[in-house]
Amino acid sequence: MRLKTYLKENWGAPFVIGFMLLLITSAVQLSIGQTDAANSVAVYAFYALVIGVALQIASYVKYGEGKPEPPEPAPRTTAPKRRSYPRVSHKVIAIAIIVVLAGVVVVGLYLPLRQTITQPFVPALVVNSGKPNVLSEPNGTTIVVLAASAQGGSSPYSFTCTWADGVQQTSTTGIFQRSFQPGQTVPSSALITAKSADGLTGSAKVTIGS
Repeated sequence: MRLKTYLKENWGAPFVIGFMLLLITSAVQLSIGQTDAANSVAVYAFYALVIGVALQIASYVKYGEGKPEPPEPAPRTTAPKRRSYPRVSHKVIAIAIIVVLAGVVVVGLYLPLRQTITQPFVPALVVNSGKPNVLSEPNGTTIVVLAASAQGGSSPYSFTCTWADGVQQTSTTGIFQRSFQPGQTVPSSALITAKSADGLTGSAKVTIGS
């Protein structure tokens, strides 16, 4: 019965309790490394706090102003007269709380957003390929050498070359070489793909011959 009466006169209590539970959940998720989930839960916690405090202010204004204030005791003739101070209305208190709460919410939502915006930009992995080196041997054999380098991401890099005829080669230096016997068709192109140690990928197409 007391709980029912308390909730009736304190509309924002369930939302404030929800805010505390969500904040605890966010802290637990942050401690186990679930940063994205913790940030999402923290945002919902702020929303619950805003709603809870707004409802609590409304209930305070409704029920607080309706309670009659106890009469002040008559001053004694022997005691010095106390200095009276102006009484602050409930509406002024409510407006002040809303202003403070709005500032807290803005700061709480702005700082994570600012940290996200100011994070260093991670460039894409760029693969640079030079002109293919085609060598013709006296016995009619054709040797094709392809070379590529990568920029961006973290080294070391791993390279993969997929020739137009379906042959695939791998390299840690970015250099690929194939020999073609007389009468064997040299592929017209090749695709070199690089992958960095931190998972970035990039590719470049190389045209062979005319």
